[in-house]
Amino acid sequence: MKKKILDDICQKLLYDEYFKRFLINFIFLIKLTYICSQILQTMTKSRVTFLALLVLGILSLQAQPGEELQYYLQKYPGENVVQVSQKQTVTIKLKHGKPATTIETYSEKIILADFASSYAQERVPYTPGHYELTAIEAYSLIPDGNSYKKVPVKKFSHSVDLSTDVFYDDGKQCNFVFPEVVKGTKIIYKARFELNSFYFLPRLFFAKSISVEKSEIEINYDSRIDLAFNEVAILPGQLHRPVENDGKTTTLKMWMNDIPKLIPEKNVTTYLAYRPHFVLRIDQYKQKSNGKPIPVLPNLDYLNKYYRSLACNVNKEDQTKIKLFVDSLVKDTPTEFDKVKKIYNWVQQNIKYIAFTDGNKGVVPMDAAQVFQKRYGDCKAMSNLVCSMLQKAGITSYLTFVGTDDLPYKFSEIPADISNHLVVCYFDKNDTPYILDATAEFQSIAFATNFIQGKECLVSIDSNNYKIIEIPYKAVETTEKTEVEFSGTALQAKTKLALMGSEKSKYAYLFASKTDAEKRKILSTELAEDGQPKSNVSFFTHSNIYNVDDTLSLWYNYTIENYVLKTKDELYVNPYLHHLEVTYIDVAKREYAFEMEHKQKLAWDLTIAIPKGYEIASLPPDIAFSHPLFSFHAAMSQEGNKIILKADYLTDFIVLDKKEYEKWNEMNALIRQFKTGSMVFKKAQ
Repeated sequence: MKKKILDDICQKLLYDEYFKRFLINFIFLIKLTYICSQILQTMTKSRVTFLALLVLGILSLQAQPGEELQYYLQKYPGENVVQVSQKQTVTIKLKHGKPATTIETYSEKIILADFASSYAQERVPYTPGHYELTAIEAYSLIPDGNSYKKVPVKKFSHSVDLSTDVFYDDGKQCNFVFPEVVKGTKIIYKARFELNSFYFLPRLFFAKSISVEKSEIEINYDSRIDLAFNEVAILPGQLHRPVENDGKTTTLKMWMNDIPKLIPEKNVTTYLAYRPHFVLRIDQYKQKSNGKPIPVLPNLDYLNKYYRSLACNVNKEDQTKIKLFVDSLVKDTPTEFDKVKKIYNWVQQNIKYIAFTDGNKGVVPMDAAQVFQKRYGDCKAMSNLVCSMLQKAGITSYLTFVGTDDLPYKFSEIPADISNHLVVCYFDKNDTPYILDATAEFQSIAFATNFIQGKECLVSIDSNNYKIIEIPYKAVETTEKTEVEFSGTALQAKTKLALMGSEKSKYAYLFASKTDAEKRKILSTELAEDGQPKSNVSFFTHSNIYNVDDTLSLWYNYTIENYVLKTKDELYVNPYLHHLEVTYIDVAKREYAFEMEHKQKLAWDLTIAIPKGYEIASLPPDIAFSHPLFSFHAAMSQEGNKIILKADYLTDFIVLDKKEYEKWNEMNALIRQFKTGSMVFKKAQ
């Protein structure tokens, strides 16, 4: 036990740069003094002088600030800041018979940039009452000749955590600025946190975005606790993990060295899938009195029970008003499915979505009667109201837990709290599941919101039963029919655009509550982002955006200025395929999986009037590329005085296998060739 305490003290000192140097030098001098006292008894004066010079030489070998800076500049060329060291120490003890968790973090970075002040600001997030910040210390180590000068941070401020995208979040952040930073400064902070729930253990990351020289995680837990964790993005042999057990405490030490910084790439859904980390949970713990095991999260059965304890027993207020309203809403509605649609659509369009995280409200829904009265709520509140209203109509539905696409986890692999969204699942008479997410105002009942498609969800049937289902993908379907006429060097276009899938929802949100002029401006911006910066929309209308289960149709007229290249006798114009993006994959350098946000089905039908006094000189060659996962076809033909362009594009994947990269690039090269090819018209003879 004494050895354990001594080891802990030494570890804390060794992770403080200031005390580490003092401790190393102090111990070294003690040993050196003892050795010298023994040698001096038999040495001559000249030998004593030699030994003194040797000691001074040895002491001078200690790395100095300038040397350390050059070391990191050479090891990490082009980088502005490097994580020299970080350590997270998790301690889980049995306190009053239940697990109690504390976390201590140590972070040490070195600034390699000339503009050092850009890296002086730091924030440490926490959640009062849940992930409580109980202590913090921070300081700068400023290069000062042959040593560092320690300058502590004296001012800490606390504010709302602005990194979240919710209307109200009880998450806070501790803000501070490291003083006097210059190039070569080390910035260090240490923090201590306490958790109030042993169901929500933290995810422990070895690295985030910058390069890390050494990262350590130490977990000390009472041996009466069975701890489990899932590894994410940790390669075989990458992790060192000695385990110690003295009968009372189990200590797991893990470390990784030389973790490269994250280099962003296009077409990546979430980088969490590539950042090495652990997802912790407690399987069970034993009571001190009788040794009886108490399950926490050993499997999905207990996760379902825990979720239900939070979300499924909250409606305590009178729901008579809800019952009366539901009866009137679904009166004379012929089928159960139609009733579901009516209730779902009403909540979508009449309850304002406001993301809200505050204490227990961060995981516990608002009472359905309150949501109905206040007309606002977060995902939990809105789903709870949908379930309650369906129940009043005699229809069974289930609260359903799911993680959005920025969480790369599956319930079937990790029986822990890996959800951050609550929806409703309804099974029709054929047992087909429908995922109802009322936070999406313009979402069709036919498919789920885009950010949870492809994800596993936990459908909580009752305390003892649940289903794990994978939410299917819905392809974005876009059909464009356009008539084009020449007007000097401009093109006049009349388009009808038919949208289904997430693109339909996107445009519905863009156009909701906007004036006609604002809508035309929005559409002009959309065209500009699609490669036509000189487009001017003169007319625009659309179908009812609140008919969420129907195709959204847009009709608009616009002019593309200076699109035609005119010479003395010829006109040159590129084919224009709206919504079609060319994306190449750098096969040699690609680090992460190539992912699409959604599957796509795009079709174009363009009619181009041959300008008066001209005839066709040449057209771009037809393209036909077919692959089981993606395809593109485009063909032009002449019918009288018109050119007919028909094209279609398909992607039927979300994650593309590396072996298909070359074929993908081949197709995109053909698309670029077609889009940049020219229709050439010459003056008629």
